[in-house]
Amino acid sequence: MFLREITVPVSSIRGVGQAMTKQLSSMGLRTVGDILSYWPRDWEDRTEYVALSHFNSARKINTHATVIAHDWFGYGRMKTLKIIIRDDEDTAAELICFNRPFLEKQFPPGSRILVYGSFQWKYGSIQSASFEIDMADKAPERVLPVYPLTSGITQAQIRKIISNAVSEYAKGINSELPAKVREQYKLPSKQQIVLMMHKPVTISEAGNAQYALILKNFFSLNIQSEGIRWKDAEDSPIYQNRGIILKTKKLLKKTLSRIFFLCRKKYLNGCHSRSRRIKSGF
Repeated sequence: MFLREITVPVSSIRGVGQAMTKQLSSMGLRTVGDILSYWPRDWEDRTEYVALSHFNSARKINTHATVIAHDWFGYGRMKTLKIIIRDDEDTAAELICFNRPFLEKQFPPGSRILVYGSFQWKYGSIQSASFEIDMADKAPERVLPVYPLTSGITQAQIRKIISNAVSEYAKGINSELPAKVREQYKLPSKQQIVLMMHKPVTISEAGNAQYALILKNFFSLNIQSEGIRWKDAEDSPIYQNRGIILKTKKLLKKTLSRIFFLCRKKYLNGCHSRSRRIKSGF
């Protein structure tokens, strides 16, 4: 079964209730196939640690730290928790916990934590109001997908929904690219692409999956332009004569340079090596 043929409603995914179904529908996500093909726009590499001292130069901080103290500021309903932390390089920072007073009990002074977020110098100290925090012993090193979202749904929610969908429905997905093409260019299957895009082990793995999707999309356009059904593609005379493959290669070669500027170089290390190999084979 192809990914687009999985028409099971999103409500069948574990953890998706009526309210979430409506939110997903507003994003155009109505079937499990829609969910599985809702590709990340970026990835967060939490396998690499960045100390607080690099807050000015790093896009995100990802560091182990110790909770030093709690403080509060504001009054009444505006009263806000501030968690003071210090990392292993002895750099201190403040976590501004807007609407998160419950973190006081979850992370008492002395707790060893892993914090990820954007930091800046403000009011005489390094601060972050946009962060994720976990106990150090409960936060595995991982690469997390970042999805395009609208209001009303968080990254944590969509990650959990897609993760459940992958676990429950991603087995047995057929690949649009013929086996000969995948073998020749060492491309992953569609089932592997789904797993590597949504649950990559490394940034390079995500980049390889992204490249395979690009090639599949070009192949898809050429299949459609020849009026061939997907299930008949590999047996068609045009495919056997390598017309579609050659047309795909020519178009891909012409536009590779246009594609790569859209993506961060560090996410496409694996892709660049593949592109050099394919270009040389054209």
